[in-house]
Amino acid sequence: MALWPNDDINTASSTLNKTLNILRKVLGHPSVKPGQTQSSDAVERFLTDGDWFGLAGQERIWIDVDEFERLVEQVDQEGNKLPEYEKNLQDAIALYSGDFLPEERVAEWAVRRRQILRQKWVELLLKLSSLYASSNDYVKAINILNNLLLKDPTNELAIQQLLVALMNLKRRGEAIQAYQHFEKTLQRDYNAVPSAETRALHDAIRSGEGLTGSAFSSKAMATRNSEKAPATVKKTERHSSNSGQSSHARHMLPVSIPSEPIGRIHQGSLIGRDNELHAMRKLLQNAHLQLVGSRRIGGIPLDTQRQPQFLLLNGDLGIGKTRLAEELGREAQRDGWNVIWNRIYQLESVIPYRVWIEALRNILTKNPSITSLLSLETLRALSTLSGLLDVLPADITSNLPAHMLVPEQAKYALYNAVSELLKQTSEIGPVLIVLDDIQWADVSSYELLGHLARQLTGYPIAFFATCRESEVPREATHPLRKMILEMQREHTILPLDIKPLSPEQIKLLVTSLSPLPEEAVTHIQTYAAGNPFFAEQLACSDAADLPVTISGALGDRMKLLKPECRELLRHAAVLGGAFELPTICMLETGSDTDEDDMILPLLEEALKFGVITDEGSGTRISYHFWHPLLVSYLYGDLSSMRRARLHQRVADIILQMNKGREENVAATVTMHLEKAGADAARIAYYAELAGNDAYIVSAYADAATHYQTAVHYLKKVQSTDVLPQLISLLERLAECTMNGGGDYEKACNIFHEVLELRSRHMTSQDAQSEVLLQALLWDQISWTWRYRGDLQQAWNCWSQGEKLLNGVNIVGGPVWARLYYTRSNLYQLEGLYEQALHSAQEALSLLESGQKQSPAAGPSDRKMCKTLIQRIIEGYPDLLGRLQRHMGSIAVAMGQLSQALAYQNKALAFFEQNEELRQIAHVSSNIGFIHLKMAHYSQAQAALRRAQLRAKDIGDRPLLSLVSSNLGELDAALGNLEEAEKEYAFALQSSSVLGDREYTSKWNASLAGILQARGEWAEAARCIRSAFSIARSMQNAPSIGQALVALANFRLAQALTLQTDEQKCVRLLGHAQKNIERALALEVDAETRLKGQLVSAQILLKRGKQDEARRAFEHIMEEARRTEHLQIMEKAGQLLAQA
Repeated sequence: MALWPNDDINTASSTLNKTLNILRKVLGHPSVKPGQTQSSDAVERFLTDGDWFGLAGQERIWIDVDEFERLVEQVDQEGNKLPEYEKNLQDAIALYSGDFLPEERVAEWAVRRRQILRQKWVELLLKLSSLYASSNDYVKAINILNNLLLKDPTNELAIQQLLVALMNLKRRGEAIQAYQHFEKTLQRDYNAVPSAETRALHDAIRSGEGLTGSAFSSKAMATRNSEKAPATVKKTERHSSNSGQSSHARHMLPVSIPSEPIGRIHQGSLIGRDNELHAMRKLLQNAHLQLVGSRRIGGIPLDTQRQPQFLLLNGDLGIGKTRLAEELGREAQRDGWNVIWNRIYQLESVIPYRVWIEALRNILTKNPSITSLLSLETLRALSTLSGLLDVLPADITSNLPAHMLVPEQAKYALYNAVSELLKQTSEIGPVLIVLDDIQWADVSSYELLGHLARQLTGYPIAFFATCRESEVPREATHPLRKMILEMQREHTILPLDIKPLSPEQIKLLVTSLSPLPEEAVTHIQTYAAGNPFFAEQLACSDAADLPVTISGALGDRMKLLKPECRELLRHAAVLGGAFELPTICMLETGSDTDEDDMILPLLEEALKFGVITDEGSGTRISYHFWHPLLVSYLYGDLSSMRRARLHQRVADIILQMNKGREENVAATVTMHLEKAGADAARIAYYAELAGNDAYIVSAYADAATHYQTAVHYLKKVQSTDVLPQLISLLERLAECTMNGGGDYEKACNIFHEVLELRSRHMTSQDAQSEVLLQALLWDQISWTWRYRGDLQQAWNCWSQGEKLLNGVNIVGGPVWARLYYTRSNLYQLEGLYEQALHSAQEALSLLESGQKQSPAAGPSDRKMCKTLIQRIIEGYPDLLGRLQRHMGSIAVAMGQLSQALAYQNKALAFFEQNEELRQIAHVSSNIGFIHLKMAHYSQAQAALRRAQLRAKDIGDRPLLSLVSSNLGELDAALGNLEEAEKEYAFALQSSSVLGDREYTSKWNASLAGILQARGEWAEAARCIRSAFSIARSMQNAPSIGQALVALANFRLAQALTLQTDEQKCVRLLGHAQKNIERALALEVDAETRLKGQLVSAQILLKRGKQDEARRAFEHIMEEARRTEHLQIMEKAGQLLAQA
């Protein structure tokens, strides 16, 4: 009953028995059924004594809680007399990875145990910080105390130790700031004030008397703190009330710590937003129901069945988007949601994954135990985001597997890791992630958000985002608009437009703030134009004549502040929407501390008047402007010359404060240097650093933006010394342009520029190395033409690379292997399958011989991620699996299905060994496709479902489209035409967004046959026209052949329906026969050829030539049997029986 207090005795007993059976199976009980995993020592895992159960073999069982308590007891008994006292403290603290059974919120025994363990952890932290302080290692002490205050912002012993440590480091301003925030938090959460001794400590700091020799010296504090931290938990009084009667500091965690408040404090009520609130509550309710929802019983639901879990609030500046999100955030927090709030500022739009780094940091700091539930692979993928390193286990970044260095794989691994972290977090309680001002987010954050909104369907996770519509460019290709469009098609988003308030609602709003004369209300109604923020500013204005613009209203508000405070805030606006005390101190005084009490009083004034807010704990406190309009107003109040000087100073300060970690802040530094009009070479240097940082985490679109900036400024440097750097930048820019958005024309032009620069200026380089590089550049240009469907240009460029290699007698090696692989692809597109297979085999032979001569790359530094050209020159091991997969697709086209299956299985083994998730899914889809052609429908379905799950896991839309098309063909073969049409419709929808013309043509031709079978003639004809038009524009012989066969089949089906119009029937059959003849004259794959012959045989049958038709059917059956196209063989057999 302790475990299941809400159940009756019989139900609880039954549940216990089931649980014990599951545990026996997990632990390897000797009585488990055959085939189940069990340990080698078959002994009973449980001891029973009446109604008591216990684990047997205790000497072989290690439990972290038991070890934690053992270390705590050892520390308590021996104290600092132990030679390894510090290590024991550290080991015990490390064992405490989070609250005990956090998901068990009701059972009294769990709550009590959780509180005891948590209190012991607090005492250990206080002892360790005291130990560091006593040895004058105040930096370590501060780090420990910050971690404790993050968990419990009102722990007075921690705040006392922190203040003393800061004073010993002469960081007086931060000490005062930490106390003030602590005092405010106490008042807000408990309606209490600090104890008398904490107030006395603050007074001593404020007065400037110093702490040396006082009761607040480090040794005195350490002694008192150890005395006040008993080993056993006792019920103590909470903080002193406002009367201040108690003088003792609190060091124990409360049973329930109030959550960080959501959003800003508002003066007025929320008026006129009932409909919006209803829609938002409904979305939250639907997401919360997912606690027992679809993920428990199956995979991700079909797009049309999804309930959106992402709500987008659209509207103008000041219209109330953030206010709505704050209201719902607070409601959700009260209802037990874990609310993660993240503001996005315009300055951060250049930092890859910035949105998610802040959100994930929030989750990991609030729930450090989450990391123990994540796999090492997941933790390593998260560690590629440098902003998370300090909140992840310290040893996970060493010896990264080689496969994680491939950019494509790194991206999918990161997406998977973020998804897994959020899923694990939602197991503790529902999660709401709020992204405020999403229009400023970076491209990579948009892409990841789209993935998460799809991937987390069925989990109790919701996303709210606010978007300033006027700040988003109208082009449909803009990343945010593209994401919204895709999500609307997938039913994963609920857009909500926030409209202006009516005049009556504006009146209610302003009169709720203060009594106003009627003429003032009318003035506000007229000039506010339904904007609640403007209306509030006007209502609060003390001016005799109310302003008529928002700038005027903000100006009146600023006049309430002292001139020195206004000046400080103008400078802070240059930093963006948020800033920290050390940064603003550096900007104003040149020192990161507020020694002379210049800065804090001004910040206190700004806080008092509601211009800024603060959040955080300990020394990790940040300030935020109350509204983005305040930032714009203050920034606009600076002259252009002063802005430039301030931006230059800010850039220098950021670099000074991040020495040794410049790449992490390079994007921000670049932006400030650009606004400062700094030296071109310096801007280019930091832009390149920012590009590299984005490239490492596969944020190609963001990397391309930074590389483009670097190229722009480097071209302004009048020196040939920068040419090698410029060439390297252009190469990365071209690759990121291809990977980040598929702008193949732009990538082609950049590669040509690289070639021209290399040809003109790199002649002094090693001739053979230069030829290899230029050959690979031609190869890349060839692929840009191949992706655009111009095979002639692709061949011309490929030939240039071949000519270069032959010109210097280079034989063999990975560069030739790459060129052979490219040639094989081009042959395949032309339908020349024998030549395609031969070229692929040549490439494979070169790679395999190269691998025997040089060992495979081992683990390496994550930051050594290389471009494709660099990887090719160094051996290109990741091509091996791709070649096997490619040869498998050629063998399918040639009708060698068993051989194709062998190739694909080899590719699968390679990719599974290297854990390349996308390639595993791709090859699984290919294997399913081959089984489908061989009429092995159960094997096909198993492989395709596996591929579908993998593709959904990594959020790969192109791959999902491919798998859906194969599933559609499988459904058609099984007679499920309605499902087949849905699968193809999804595939085509995705391919149209992604711009994949080859697949669009092929899938239209296939869908036409399904629509035709369902009697949807007009739609079938439309699909055939699309297939033929696209194929002809690409000059792609296999695709043209498929479209012609589909057209012939359509005309044959029309002829078969005609009963009386003999002349029309003959005409249709004649057109169909000509279509087939044209198709078979092309280089088409074996399946298309067999399907064409099948249509031709049916035409013979319809024309009354039964003998010729029978012979044709028999020939098709024999050929289909030889090529293992058993689907077609069965169809031909059925028609033969009818002939």
